[in-house]
Amino acid sequence: MKAIYKICAVFFTLSVFLILGFISIMIPATSTAFYSSQFSKVDEYGDTAVDDVRYQAKYLSDENAKAYIENLTEDQLMDLMMHTMKYCLFLEDDLNPTVGGVHLEVFREDEYSHMKDVKGVFGGGLLMVLFSLVIFGVTLTLGLLKKKGYYENAKKVPYFTLIGVFSVLAFIGLAAAINFDVAFEVFHMIFFDGNWQFSNGVMIAMIGRIFLDLVPIILIIWVVLLALFVVGVISYNKWLKKKYEA
Repeated sequence: MKAIYKICAVFFTLSVFLILGFISIMIPATSTAFYSSQFSKVDEYGDTAVDDVRYQAKYLSDENAKAYIENLTEDQLMDLMMHTMKYCLFLEDDLNPTVGGVHLEVFREDEYSHMKDVKGVFGGGLLMVLFSLVIFGVTLTLGLLKKKGYYENAKKVPYFTLIGVFSVLAFIGLAAAINFDVAFEVFHMIFFDGNWQFSNGVMIAMIGRIFLDLVPIILIIWVVLLALFVVGVISYNKWLKKKYEA
């Protein structure tokens, strides 16, 4: 019976870890404020993301799309970015947008193929989060119903589980820090079947700058949320201590 409490606590903690991770990704990934701050940045050449995207118009074969991208505004770039995110979240069927009733082929076939892979990764993540929500609900209910059993047998398990998870992530982070290019390539080879090594195009111009700033923001949000979770576990354990050791 003791093992069951420990196993439930492990699954509870892992489910929270994954759910908070998904939330940490979605907060900046769907934030117009985040994208606006990124699009307004000026690089060492005096260009913004809008300038970078406009420059990609020469690679487009669709004349309507070419004219649209050549005269792109920051608001239109924001619309294109949010349309891309909606596509990844299964809220849009077509990656290429329709503007004013005109379908625009702003993304080439290789870009479309890569984003289809990205959409698949998001889909897998959504399924994992849904499964985690079920696990979270079941294990939380059991923990609340069996307070004494949890306290006596598994009160420290959430801490040890998080230590284990962070140890694995620290190892991965260290490997990435030693050789980021190799780690980046391995990551893409694992998750993406199609071509992801294209040097130009609207997609890479739109997202290229954002990616390196997006990752640390996700990690910061994730760590803060996990810290709040740990505080919650500590508070709950202290309450149970007063209840059962008084």
